[in-house]
Amino acid sequence: PLNTIINATEEITEGNYSTRLPFDDTKIYEYAVLGDKFNRMAEELNSVEMLRNDFINNFSHEFNTPINSIQGFATLLKHGNLSPEEEQDYIDRIITSSDRLSTLAVNVLNLSKIEQQTILTHKEKINVTEQLRRMIVLLSIRWEPKNIEFDFDCPEYYLTGNEEFLEHLWLNLLDNAIKYSPIGSTIDIRIRKLDKSLEIVIRDHGKGIAPDALPHIFDKFYRSKSSRAVPGTGLGMTIAQKVAILHRGTITVDSAPGEGTAFTVTLPVE
Repeated sequence: PLNTIINATEEITEGNYSTRLPFDDTKIYEYAVLGDKFNRMAEELNSVEMLRNDFINNFSHEFNTPINSIQGFATLLKHGNLSPEEEQDYIDRIITSSDRLSTLAVNVLNLSKIEQQTILTHKEKINVTEQLRRMIVLLSIRWEPKNIEFDFDCPEYYLTGNEEFLEHLWLNLLDNAIKYSPIGSTIDIRIRKLDKSLEIVIRDHGKGIAPDALPHIFDKFYRSKSSRAVPGTGLGMTIAQKVAILHRGTITVDSAPGEGTAFTVTLPVE
């Protein structure tokens, strides 16, 4: 049994995370427990490796797409022989791809910074109501062209947290609601005081999310088929969830096709 454990451990160190110990039916209790723990460890390592590979593949795809677009249209512009309309179109596409690349880089840096935090630091008392107002003003360049209104009339509520991280949380949720809101619609924001927490709900009145896409909303780089026509990186909801968890809170989504989408954030109040 010890040689079996040694050989299996060597397999793990070489990256073979599919290795398992056959100790399920052993009569030696200690070996059975060890085998069970070892196999669970191998499963977790395999899951982490799969997530890492998926992240690298998705990031490479998301990163290369705008770069290839910029390179292609820049090459066409360099060759010349284009009409003024074509030139303007290609320039606009280069600007759009550059914006996407910049947003992707910022989101990856923000996600990396948040994921490195194991405990919440730089905590202070924050007026959540006022913070949401400031984020709405900050995003006015997004919602004003769509004539979107906000139904947001809440008392002043406070909690203790990291102001910078919470700003990322609200910005991503509000930006998501704005992107999927129809022209001339309303975004509802509600804050409710529970026993030992605050419940913040941000609801849009867009086309909603398909049932098969809901379980993947918080996955890195995930974008449903219906959302790919809207600019985005697929990291906003991941960042929002990480911030909520770091604050010992939760974030859930409630949506159905044609009925809009509501994100509910619950954060403890110290």
